[in-house]
Amino acid sequence: MFNKITIVGCGYVGLSMGLLLSQNYEIKMLDTNKKKIKHINARKSPIDDSLAQTFLRKKDLNILGTTSKKVAFENCNLAILCLPTNFIEEEGEFDTSIIEKCINDILDIKKDA
Repeated sequence: MFNKITIVGCGYVGLSMGLLLSQNYEIKMLDTNKKKIKHINARKSPIDDSLAQTFLRKKDLNILGTTSKKVAFENCNLAILCLPTNFIEEEGEFDTSIIEKCINDILDIKKDA
């Protein structure tokens, strides 16, 4: 069962998923932005969204923000990547390098992922 979930990326998509899932699962939110992580751990929304702020303030959530890849991945059962991909017009494809790097980071920490 997937009861320990890591969500990578604390933007609109990642934060929304994290808030909803943390009502029933143990969620770790990973982001490189220390300010966003500080806000999540202080139960403040790192994005300008009143519903997210209400969830963080009023709901009983099992959510922890971290900038540490080791903390985020060492015990997780499932990783959800909510990372930006930009479309490169000249090449006609998306730049998925950030996702590929994240997958390699996960595999460096958790070989059986």
